[in-house]
Amino acid sequence: MQKMISIENFGNKADFGYDTTLAVFQAVSMSRKYPAATLSFPEGEYNFRADYAYEDYYFISNNGAGLKRSVFSIFDCTNLTIDGQNSLFVFHGLVSPFIIDISRNIALKNIIIDYEKPICSQGTVIDASANHIDLSVTEEYSYRIDGKKLILLGDGWEFPLWSIMEFDAIEKKPVFGSGDCCGGSDLSELLVEKLQDGVLRLKFPVRKIPAAGNLILLRPYLRTNPGIFIKNSININITNVKIYHALAMGVVAQKSENINLEKLNTMLKPDSTRVFSAAGDAVQIVNCRGAIKIDGCLFENQTDDPINIHGIYASIFKIVSENTIILKFMQFQQEGVKIIAEKDEIKFLDKETLLPYLEARVKHVVYLNKSFFLIETCENISQFIKERDLVENISDQPEVEISNCILRNNRARGILISTGGRVDIRSNIISVPGAGIKISGDADFWYESGAVKNVHISSNLFLNCNYVAAWGKAIIDIDPEIKDPEKLPECYHRNILIENNIFQTFDTNIIYARSVDGLIFRNNKIDKTDTYPRYHKERYTIKAEGCKNIVVNGNLFDDAFDPTS
Repeated sequence: MQKMISIENFGNKADFGYDTTLAVFQAVSMSRKYPAATLSFPEGEYNFRADYAYEDYYFISNNGAGLKRSVFSIFDCTNLTIDGQNSLFVFHGLVSPFIIDISRNIALKNIIIDYEKPICSQGTVIDASANHIDLSVTEEYSYRIDGKKLILLGDGWEFPLWSIMEFDAIEKKPVFGSGDCCGGSDLSELLVEKLQDGVLRLKFPVRKIPAAGNLILLRPYLRTNPGIFIKNSININITNVKIYHALAMGVVAQKSENINLEKLNTMLKPDSTRVFSAAGDAVQIVNCRGAIKIDGCLFENQTDDPINIHGIYASIFKIVSENTIILKFMQFQQEGVKIIAEKDEIKFLDKETLLPYLEARVKHVVYLNKSFFLIETCENISQFIKERDLVENISDQPEVEISNCILRNNRARGILISTGGRVDIRSNIISVPGAGIKISGDADFWYESGAVKNVHISSNLFLNCNYVAAWGKAIIDIDPEIKDPEKLPECYHRNILIENNIFQTFDTNIIYARSVDGLIFRNNKIDKTDTYPRYHKERYTIKAEGCKNIVVNGNLFDDAFDPTS
């Protein structure tokens, strides 16, 4: 039987205007006494502060590692539902709203997440030239000038300015052709001067001069606290949750199984001038398995990609014995993430080609520290492998369904997919400044695995994507980062079907593909728009490098679409 627990049982509701953190800790602790429980919040506004939040050390993929305080510390819980009943949860300071760890059958629903002080700031362009930008910064955002460097301030934190970005003041989306740092300007020598109260002058060589009246996003480098972090957990359902802001990514799930996101909206705060939502990806799924379902969601204005689903490549650092090796994490934001466990199946790949050559089963794992871990396999492997080659966990390859979502106005790309499981991307509206869909895999910087084997992209609307060159070669960009794919005996990716989509585009580049065996592009409709001028120097409809078995038929092109002009 489901036990009903009200947060009102743990304090006077009037007190919750100040801090509900301790009440939540007590309520979640009580829920563990029952086979199943629902913790409910009568509709209203609740505030949560970092002072009494539970603290533990976490390695969070693609985010900052360290001691993390969390309000809803859902660890070692089973059959727990948190129902906010459409309440607004306002968080104060460096604190994570939700951390779900070593838990099963957890549901979050009817919750709105925001922060009293966001980690990003912004200002309105008053004047700009090739060597300065004058900004009016509203009182909502706090800062100080240290020497001539800008320091962004919040509740118990301060971080230096790292990057800026221009947004259209009316449409609240990245400006055409701009991207990071106003066209890729060098901010290393940026100096800041206070002209008057609330007005700052940023002095640096400006490559793309922003328009007066447009908005400049000011953001630090660190990703401190995701809105919802899921780790080592099974059967997680997030329904009707709105994230107006998170201090890092909106949702991060790693080494977990069966994640269902329905009507999860990482979105602009209504009745606000903000041009940002989450300070990172809306959703990042890392080394998970089972079924990943993302349906009916809105992802807008986060400061990185809406969806990124991938694994992690580790590098063979030392061959210890015939069946024992030491592996190393190669990207600092992936260090410490326990990507391999006992009984997992692993694959060995050549570092230069990314092609696999051996599989084995893991017998034993020891994580020595955040950088190195030791694995012992059931089979003898030393005669086949070599140092610097890669290891991928092929037990962590979820099946993915992304449907009926809207992705728009964020920094960078749309959907990033790197999983060997079946992938179905259908009936979405994608309008982003980079590639609408990016299928990759690399052993160069992020070390994000792996090759796709069965991807179906259908009935989507791609609306004026790819208007910032740094974030994609085409609307669908399939680009494993390998050299000379034409010389390889096999392809990295396989079986990508793109059909019945509508591409409304101002430019020509629809598909860029490298190292794909089995690419079908059929029954799509391509319409020419005049939203922006043509942008990419290289013009093509479909470009393939090192690919096999390509089929293109039945596509309908607008008469105005001419890739040669």
